[in-house]
Amino acid sequence: MPTPSPADQSSENLAGRILLLLAWTGVAAAKMTEAMLCGRPALVADVGGNAELIEEGSTGVVAEAPTPKSVQSALERAWLARERWEGMGKRSHEVMKARLSPSPEERLLSPIERTAREKQS
Repeated sequence: MPTPSPADQSSENLAGRILLLLAWTGVAAAKMTEAMLCGRPALVADVGGNAELIEEGSTGVVAEAPTPKSVQSALERAWLARERWEGMGKRSHEVMKARLSPSPEERLLSPIERTAREKQS
Protein backbone atom coordinates (compact mmCIF):
# COMPACT_ATOMS: atom_id res chain seq x y z
CA MET A 1 0.00 0.00 0.00
CA PRO A 2 1.48 3.41 -0.97
CA THR A 3 2.35 5.95 1.70
CA PRO A 4 -0.27 8.74 1.83
CA SER A 5 0.89 12.14 0.63
CA PRO A 6 1.09 14.97 3.20
CA ALA A 7 -2.16 16.37 1.73
CA ASP A 8 -3.89 13.01 2.25
CA GLN A 9 -2.54 12.78 5.79
CA SER A 10 -3.84 16.27 6.51
CA SER A 11 -7.29 15.33 5.20
CA GLU A 12 -7.33 12.25 7.40
CA ASN A 13 -6.34 14.32 10.41
CA LEU A 14 -9.15 16.78 9.76
CA ALA A 15 -11.83 14.13 9.24
CA GLY A 16 -13.88 13.63 12.38
CA ARG A 17 -11.88 16.11 14.44
CA ILE A 18 -13.15 19.45 13.15
CA LEU A 19 -16.39 20.45 11.43
CA LEU A 20 -15.92 21.94 7.97
CA LEU A 21 -18.92 24.09 7.06
CA LEU A 22 -18.17 26.25 4.06
CA ALA A 23 -21.68 26.92 2.76
CA TRP A 24 -25.06 27.68 4.20
CA THR A 25 -27.73 25.01 3.96
CA GLY A 26 -31.01 24.49 5.72
CA VAL A 27 -29.38 22.10 8.16
CA ALA A 28 -26.23 24.13 8.84
CA ALA A 29 -27.43 25.36 12.23
CA ALA A 30 -28.24 21.80 13.32
CA LYS A 31 -24.82 20.60 12.14
CA MET A 32 -23.08 23.40 14.04
CA THR A 33 -25.10 22.77 17.18
CA GLU A 34 -24.45 19.03 17.10
CA ALA A 35 -20.73 19.40 16.41
CA MET A 36 -20.27 21.98 19.14
CA LEU A 37 -22.23 19.94 21.69
CA CYS A 38 -20.03 16.95 20.77
CA GLY A 39 -16.95 19.04 21.51
CA ARG A 40 -15.80 19.64 17.96
CA PRO A 41 -14.26 22.91 16.85
CA ALA A 42 -15.43 24.22 13.49
CA LEU A 43 -13.94 25.78 10.41
CA VAL A 44 -16.71 27.81 8.78
CA ALA A 45 -17.10 30.31 5.98
CA ASP A 46 -18.73 33.59 6.99
CA VAL A 47 -22.02 32.94 5.18
CA GLY A 48 -25.56 32.57 6.44
CA GLY A 49 -24.70 33.32 10.05
CA ASN A 50 -22.14 30.50 10.38
CA ALA A 51 -19.54 32.83 11.91
CA GLU A 52 -21.90 34.10 14.62
CA LEU A 53 -21.37 30.97 16.70
CA ILE A 54 -17.60 30.79 16.28
CA GLU A 55 -15.10 32.61 18.45
CA GLU A 56 -12.03 32.81 16.19
CA GLY A 57 -9.21 30.77 17.69
CA SER A 58 -11.30 29.78 20.71
CA THR A 59 -14.09 27.59 19.30
CA GLY A 60 -12.96 27.40 15.69
CA VAL A 61 -11.72 29.27 12.66
CA VAL A 62 -13.64 31.53 10.27
CA ALA A 63 -12.93 31.92 6.57
CA GLU A 64 -13.89 35.42 5.48
CA ALA A 65 -15.72 34.05 2.44
CA PRO A 66 -16.32 30.70 0.73
CA THR A 67 -13.53 31.40 -1.75
CA PRO A 68 -10.44 29.24 -2.33
CA LYS A 69 -8.10 31.94 -0.99
CA SER A 70 -10.12 32.56 2.19
CA VAL A 71 -10.67 28.86 2.84
CA GLN A 72 -6.97 28.12 2.28
CA SER A 73 -6.03 30.79 4.81
CA ALA A 74 -8.53 29.42 7.34
CA LEU A 75 -7.30 25.84 6.79
CA GLU A 76 -3.74 27.00 7.43
CA ARG A 77 -4.78 28.77 10.66
CA ALA A 78 -6.74 25.69 11.75
CA TRP A 79 -3.81 23.39 10.98
CA LEU A 80 -1.39 25.59 12.92
CA ALA A 81 -3.81 25.46 15.87
CA ARG A 82 -4.26 21.66 15.73
CA GLU A 83 -2.56 21.21 19.10
CA ARG A 84 -5.41 23.28 20.59
CA TRP A 85 -8.30 21.47 18.86
CA GLU A 86 -9.20 19.48 21.95
CA GLY A 87 -9.41 22.64 24.05
CA MET A 88 -11.28 24.43 21.27
CA GLY A 89 -13.74 21.55 21.23
CA LYS A 90 -14.28 21.79 24.98
CA ARG A 91 -14.85 25.53 24.66
CA SER A 92 -17.28 24.90 21.77
CA HIS A 93 -19.26 22.56 24.00
CA GLU A 94 -19.38 25.14 26.80
CA VAL A 95 -20.44 27.94 24.46
CA MET A 96 -23.23 25.94 22.84
CA LYS A 97 -24.47 24.49 26.12
CA ALA A 98 -24.74 28.02 27.52
CA ARG A 99 -26.77 29.12 24.47
CA LEU A 100 -29.31 26.33 24.82
CA SER A 101 -32.10 26.19 27.35
CA PRO A 102 -31.45 23.71 30.14
CA SER A 103 -34.84 22.18 29.48
CA PRO A 104 -36.75 22.31 26.19
CA GLU A 105 -40.08 22.14 27.99
CA GLU A 106 -39.19 25.27 29.96
CA ARG A 107 -38.40 27.10 26.71
CA LEU A 108 -41.70 25.94 25.21
CA LEU A 109 -43.87 26.80 28.20
CA SER A 110 -42.21 30.08 29.20
CA PRO A 111 -43.95 32.30 26.58
CA ILE A 112 -47.29 30.58 27.28
CA GLU A 113 -46.95 31.14 31.03
CA ARG A 114 -45.89 34.76 30.47
CA THR A 115 -48.93 35.41 28.28
CA ALA A 116 -51.21 33.78 30.86
CA ARG A 117 -49.77 35.99 33.64
CA GLU A 118 -50.19 39.12 31.50
CA LYS A 119 -53.85 38.29 30.86
CA GLN A 120 -54.46 37.79 34.58
CA SER A 121 -53.02 41.22 35.41
